Amino acid sequence: AYMCSQLQKQGVSRLISSSGGNAGLAAATMGRKLGMAVRVVVPTTTKPLMLERIRAQQAEVRVHGANWNEADGLARDMVAKEETAAYVPPYEDPLLWEGHSSIIDELAAAGVKPDAVVASVGGGGLY
Repeated sequence: AYMCSQLQKQGVSRLISSSGGNAGLAAATMGRKLGMAVRVVVPTTTKPLMLERIRAQQAEVRVHGANWNEADGLARDMVAKEETAAYVPPYEDPLLWEGHSSIIDELAAAGVKPDAVVASVGGGGLY
């Protein structure tokens, strides 16, 4: 949410993401909520259920390549050709990190004091 809203404030009108599924669904969901056009490029290995979920968020889905690297290459090429589009990576971006870290600030502002915080430290692009 944080990254997409920051990009919108910068004048971006289309989000383009590459994903095996979950990151694309997140970009599609936030794009719909923000009224932004979204295109998600996924590899041929993406499950049909995930394609349906992304499309249900009114995103355009492009199936390309045998793996994420091939889908990601096309997504980045699309961004380079579209002036008002921005790339939404599935990982490895300071805006994503800032958005993820803000959950603690949001909990504190709401007066929530959890007994513990469980955080994921792994996954597809975090090796």
